[in-house]
Amino acid sequence: KTSMNSHEQKAHFHIDLQKLLNDCKKQFKYKWPTLKIINYKLNSLAGLYTFADAMVLPTRAECFSLTPLEAIACKTPVITTDYGGQLDFLNHDNSYLIDYIMKKCPPQGQYHVYQKEALIAEPSIDDLKRLMRHVKNNYEEAKQKAELAYQQNAAKYTWENAAVQVLDLIAERGWKI
Repeated sequence: KTSMNSHEQKAHFHIDLQKLLNDCKKQFKYKWPTLKIINYKLNSLAGLYTFADAMVLPTRAECFSLTPLEAIACKTPVITTDYGGQLDFLNHDNSYLIDYIMKKCPPQGQYHVYQKEALIAEPSIDDLKRLMRHVKNNYEEAKQKAELAYQQNAAKYTWENAAVQVLDLIAERGWKI
C-alpha cells in the first residue's frame, strides 16, 4: 500500500515503485512471478489479503501499523520486522518476525524533520527469505498462526474500541470537546 498519485508533491522520501521493481529484476536475475501494481482505489483490501499466502512487511519502523492488523482480520499469515508498533499485537506465536539490526536513518528515510541521531531497524534479508520459504513450505502452520493472531486480536482492535479509548482519555484528562 502506497500512494502512486503523480500529481502529489514529490518529497525526498517518495520513491518510484515501478523503477524500484525494475531495478530489483535487473539485480536479482531469476524467474519473477507476475507483479501487478494496483494504482487505483479499491473499495476493500480484504480480497487481496484473503488471496495472499502471506502479508509481508519488512518495515524499518512503524508506529501502530494497520496493514498487519488488516491481514490478521482476514486470517492471512503475517511476516514482518520484529521491531515497531505492530508488536503491540504480533509475537513469535502468532506471526513470523524478521530479525533486524539498528542503524542510523538516512535523510531520505525521515519524513519532514531530519534528526541526525535517528535510528531505524534494518530487516535481515536472509531472515526474510528464510521466513518466506518457511511459510511457503509449512502453510498449515502459517494458517494456524494466522488463526491465533485473529483470535487474540479481532475483538480487541476494532474502531468501536478505539473510539471508546479516545472518549475515556478525554474524560480522564477533563478535556472539553
